[in-house]
Amino acid sequence: MKTPIVIGENSIVSQMPGLVAVDIGNEEKAMLNIQSGKYYGLDDIGSRIWELIEKPRTVHEVVVELLIEYEVDEKACLQSVLAFLNKLNDKGLIQLVSKTSKFDY
Repeated sequence: MKTPIVIGENSIVSQMPGLVAVDIGNEEKAMLNIQSGKYYGLDDIGSRIWELIEKPRTVHEVVVELLIEYEVDEKACLQSVLAFLNKLNDKGLIQLVSKTSKFDY
């Protein structure tokens, strides 16, 4: 059985190719995974994270950008971003671009 990869602060992530995302108002997005035919909804923060990973970025870079844009505690922001990205990864909606170290993907 394949061990799931856990995304960490130094992981480089980006959107998985082949997904279609559209704005549905109030900064929210709906995404369609064309391969699976499944739809996903993103709230305003999830939508912003999705926009930030249009091109490969480290999770740390995403957190820094969110700290500039939103009034949030850094530790709470990091934990929330990691939880969100790991859920997206579990659903095959994002990709890990490269390993940054032996222990952190």
